[in-house]
Amino acid sequence: MILGLIDLEANYLVVKAYQYTTLTSIQFSGLYLLSFFTILIGLVLYSSTSTYIAQDPRVYKQFRNPSGAVVDLPTTAQVEPSVTYTSLGQETEEEPHVRVA
Repeated sequence: MILGLIDLEANYLVVKAYQYTTLTSIQFSGLYLLSFFTILIGLVLYSSTSTYIAQDPRVYKQFRNPSGAVVDLPTTAQVEPSVTYTSLGQETEEEPHVRVA
């Protein structure tokens, strides 16, 4: 008698589990839709933003100061020299002139 009840309960659970796994019985709750759209919006925002971060403040300091005045940062440690090319056109010599600051 007890084994029959256990078998009946096991069959019931198997049938219920099968009902929840078929594609026709999936019910989309609000939490599923909210998480889906949150992930979708996050992927769109991530793909549309730039992830580049300039490491050297000398590279972009002219763009973050709208007044146009270049402000030098105080040097607390030894800084590597910057390299500036004198021309962007066609060079007639073998090597371009380089000024090291």
